[in-house]
Amino acid sequence: DTKISPHCPTAASLPTQKCLLEICYAIDAYVKLDPKNTAVIYCSNGTTRTGIAIAAYLKYSHQSPSTIEGFRTFCTKRCHNLIKNHGS
Repeated sequence: DTKISPHCPTAASLPTQKCLLEICYAIDAYVKLDPKNTAVIYCSNGTTRTGIAIAAYLKYSHQSPSTIEGFRTFCTKRCHNLIKNHGS
């Protein structure tokens, strides 16, 4: 089991650009080591900071045309109740 853990800000703050790049580099390197590898991002509330990190990675890895589109993808998959209750 390989663990790559970039250290980012406390739960009270949003990740910095430097932290997001570290996350993107770490995920990219890890998933390129072996196609079977799965990256996991954890944050205590599982929405805001996690969503920002996922959106940054989706843009970084060219899986999304923009960071905002990556965030929309994340919200569609992870925050469906939030979107359903508050519109899109």
